[in-house]
Amino acid sequence: MTLDVRCLPYMPLHIERLRRSKAWLRCKRNPALAFYILNMWMRAWHEVPAGSIEDDDDVLADAAMCSPREWARLKDDVLQGWELRDWRWHHHVVEELAAEGSEKIEGRRKRTEAARVARLQGRQASVTENVTSSVTENATENVTGSNRREGEGKGREGNRKEESPSSSLRSDEPPLLATIERDECADALQAYNATAREMGWAEAQVLNDRRRAALKGRLRECGGMGGWRSAMARARASPFLAGENDRSWRPDLDFFLQQKSFTRLMEGFYDRREGDNTGGSRTVRSGSAARNPLLAAAASVLAEHPDSEFGRRARDAGFGGPDGGGSAGD
Repeated sequence: MTLDVRCLPYMPLHIERLRRSKAWLRCKRNPALAFYILNMWMRAWHEVPAGSIEDDDDVLADAAMCSPREWARLKDDVLQGWELRDWRWHHHVVEELAAEGSEKIEGRRKRTEAARVARLQGRQASVTENVTSSVTENATENVTGSNRREGEGKGREGNRKEESPSSSLRSDEPPLLATIERDECADALQAYNATAREMGWAEAQVLNDRRRAALKGRLRECGGMGGWRSAMARARASPFLAGENDRSWRPDLDFFLQQKSFTRLMEGFYDRREGDNTGGSRTVRSGSAARNPLLAAAASVLAEHPDSEFGRRARDAGFGGPDGGGSAGD
């Protein structure tokens, strides 16, 4: 393998080894020689193969950073310790240091790859554990219920079913596919995203633990996927949720995962009403309340609770409501 350490911006320098070398002893007598020798080493470090320089006097003089005339005079001194092979000058110390650097690079690469594989295996193990747990629970529940209803009084045939609960599972069904088919959360997310694309809502990209827990709660409340699809159909029919409101606001997945929002949706709070183009938006339509957030909030409360203490006081103060001026629509 060709020795290449161009990715390493530094070259190790063993100080004590250098100070005891014959090359440094010559440099004591001729300090300029040290400048040329170090330049040759640095040039060879980033050559390919590392630790070598092309056998050409112009290239060598440039590597030593000296004039051609000076190179012709000092060439023999500078090249002491170098060996000519395959039309290139090789320095064994620089090659040795480059080989050590290459080993470190390869070791770091292997450690990084091992860590990546370990993380991947950890994720796969987690998925496999979840898949196995889900499949086992579903299979046990289905088989136990079936055996409880049919196994009693059937003698050995019933006993054989109790002894082999795994027989109800298809042996050729991939566990991951079986889990995905049973995962109502994934189905609900897919149904939401299909509606979001149609309505111009933000599509959900992540189904994390928090969203999954909330989604399971909403599915329980609406009776499963059938109820969830009905909720999405109801949302599609709502002008308010289509952006026909005073802020052109549109919902996202987290809006539907909130218990209050979802309950209102299922109870028809956002449905289109007769003579109402905003679908139950409860938004302020005109007058000073439309320009003042506090008045808008008061109008909303007054519209929803006209017989409350607040509603009576608001009407006494001359603030219109459903019976006295209609500053908030419902």
